[in-house]
Amino acid sequence: MHTWSIRSKAQGSYSAFTYLTLFGLAIAFPLLLLLGALLWHSASVEREQLQRRVLQVLGALVDDLDRDFDRHLTILRTLATSQALREGNWAGFYEQAKAGLQGRAYLILTDASGRQLVNTYVEYGEQPPLTGDPETLRRTLATRAPVISNLFTSLVVGSPVFNVSIPVLRDGEVRFVMSLGLLPADLAELLAGQKLGPGWVTMVWDGNGVVVARSRDDARYTGTTLPAPMREHDQRTIVRTTNLEGTDVLHATARSRLSGWGVGVSVSYASISEQLRRSFLLWTAAAVAAIALALALGLMLARQITIPLSIASRAATAFGHGEQLAITSSRLREADAFLHALENAQRELARHAAELKRAEEQFRLVVEAAPNGMVLAAGDGRIVLINRQIEKLLGYGRDELIGQNVDMLVPERFRSQHPIDRANYAAHPSMRLMGTGRDVFARRKDGSELPVEIGLSPIVTAQGTMILSAIVDITARKQLEESQQLVVRELHHRTRNLLTVVQVLANRSIEEAKTFAEAKLVMNGRLRALAQAYDMLADAKWEGAPLRQIIERQLAGMGGRVVVTGCDVVVTPSAAQQFAMIIHELTTNALKYGALSVPNGRVSIEGKIDRDGLYSFAWREAGGPAVAAPTRKGFGSVILLDSARQFSESVLADYASTGLIYSLRIRIEDFVLGQGKLSA
Repeated sequence: MHTWSIRSKAQGSYSAFTYLTLFGLAIAFPLLLLLGALLWHSASVEREQLQRRVLQVLGALVDDLDRDFDRHLTILRTLATSQALREGNWAGFYEQAKAGLQGRAYLILTDASGRQLVNTYVEYGEQPPLTGDPETLRRTLATRAPVISNLFTSLVVGSPVFNVSIPVLRDGEVRFVMSLGLLPADLAELLAGQKLGPGWVTMVWDGNGVVVARSRDDARYTGTTLPAPMREHDQRTIVRTTNLEGTDVLHATARSRLSGWGVGVSVSYASISEQLRRSFLLWTAAAVAAIALALALGLMLARQITIPLSIASRAATAFGHGEQLAITSSRLREADAFLHALENAQRELARHAAELKRAEEQFRLVVEAAPNGMVLAAGDGRIVLINRQIEKLLGYGRDELIGQNVDMLVPERFRSQHPIDRANYAAHPSMRLMGTGRDVFARRKDGSELPVEIGLSPIVTAQGTMILSAIVDITARKQLEESQQLVVRELHHRTRNLLTVVQVLANRSIEEAKTFAEAKLVMNGRLRALAQAYDMLADAKWEGAPLRQIIERQLAGMGGRVVVTGCDVVVTPSAAQQFAMIIHELTTNALKYGALSVPNGRVSIEGKIDRDGLYSFAWREAGGPAVAAPTRKGFGSVILLDSARQFSESVLADYASTGLIYSLRIRIEDFVLGQGKLSA
């Protein structure tokens, strides 16, 4: 049965309660955004309301100030109609003005030259000779209109005051200037009458920017110059700035219509922040309550959903284990539909799984039974499947190759090109041989290279197009081709050498023999020895011949009269030919003149490695007739001595009275291809 794979929680799986909680939060989140927007809107509305309130207070304050100035102007205009003023009765006008003002202000009357005629602040006749406010006199004469002076220090009061002045005309000319002298405290009472909160501050400043009155700390700031940022901006515009006390405020200014003075209203910005904080706390509490409600509802609904889901989960577990599903009804319609769909899917999946398993098994059997190495790789080069032949060819185990990139089977010298060849093949996949016309090699686990021939076949699967590679080891074919070429060359070389040797044998045998029959006998023996060596080399494919076999063939029929030790070595083809001739000559001499010519004669042949690391070969005869060194140098002596010196380190032929001793010392690497048990 096919195994179902379910992602773990670490991969993104969560409980239904979590999702329902998130669902509740997802619903609450827009509400929170809406609450935030409402909070922002509320703050904006409160700010706008506060700004409108500031402008409203500012407008009312300007109106009150202008009404107060207008009232003072009305008093002056009324006094300007006095009969005593028209008659120049300054004492009578003094009494009349002082009685009318009732101590709320004092009146100054000057003529056009600035000479004070009446000043009700002092006793009549004690007024200063000239006006203390020449600037207002100048402006009144120039404009012939009412003027509100800037703050100045009065000659009689001795402290800052301001005047409300009107011109008195006679015959169209300004004859007198009548002024009401007012104290800043009068305006401070006007500002205090607004009854604003503790965070509000109102003030009035004259045309020079000097503070005339302030609703808070009036005595401290009256007469000081107001900073430009608090008075130099557009009319009825609210700005955020710092007031005289260093407090962050919203500040608005306007100009008095009658006086041209500046009027300012400030409200602490902290009051706005406090309102926002209260609103934020209120809405935060509402948001927390909404989230808590969403979690509670999520928990309640989760219990109604997780129980049917648990039933479905157990059914899915049974489905995954190939067990029979137990269909039970639940309160969740979707869960019931899922269970029925799961039941149908189990039947359908079982059928498809059986078919797929049969197909996969057949494919695996075919791949495994293939006589060649088989590698199935995905489109990205990842190895998916190999067979036993690949393990034998390349020396890797299956677990070492499955999941690895196929590039690891490519020798280093070809590896940079292989991804390009693979991409080109993937772009146009077809059944074809890769490497046609050039040598292709695979890399074994030990790093060695294996000559191969690779066939490629694209296979379309549900996971995409995969590439099946059939890999054939062509080492034997390569070796056969090389061997054939070597054999041809060697045959040519050896045939030429053999003819040369035969020619020399024939010539020397004829020269040494006394008769033709003797020459024939000697030459046949030597040719037979040479032929035996060639037979052994041919049997070994000219890769060498066993030294013991060469000796035994020459000494066949001697029985126990010959003892051979330490000669279990394989000698090179050239050494085999030399030894065949040497053994033949030694055997012939022993049969004719030496130990083998009598019944009790014995021959021992010994091979061993001496202390110098050389291979020593020794022929010793015993029990035969006394021997003597030859009186002439024949072909046998040439073979035993001259020819032997060409491939040995030293040659010795000792014709002792007890028997011939013949020895050779040869470099092992020059003539031995392999060895059995050598005596040392």
